[in-house]
Amino acid sequence: MIVLILAAIIGGGATLAMLWPWGAVAALAGAPFGGSLAALVASCLLAWRARASNSDEEPEGVSSPHAPRLPVPQATYPPGPAAGRGQPGR
Repeated sequence: MIVLILAAIIGGGATLAMLWPWGAVAALAGAPFGGSLAALVASCLLAWRARASNSDEEPEGVSSPHAPRLPVPQATYPPGPAAGRGQPGR
C-alpha cells in the first residue's frame, strides 16, 4: 500500500512539473490524473511480480502432468417408469 501511495505522490508531482509550462491551472488539474495513472501502473507491476513469484508453485486443483489419471466414475441412473415393460405396439 505504501508503494502505491508513493507512486501516486511521485506521479502527481511529475505530472505537475510536466504540465507547468501550460499554466498553473492545467498543471493543478492534471496532477491528480497523473498520480492516479502512476498508482495504476504500480499496482499492475506489483500484481505481475506477485504472479511471477507464485508461478513456481502448482495452483490448487491442477494436477501434475506426471500424476496417474484416475478413472472417471460413470453415472448410474435408476430405472425409469417404463423399465421392464415391452415397447407399445409390439
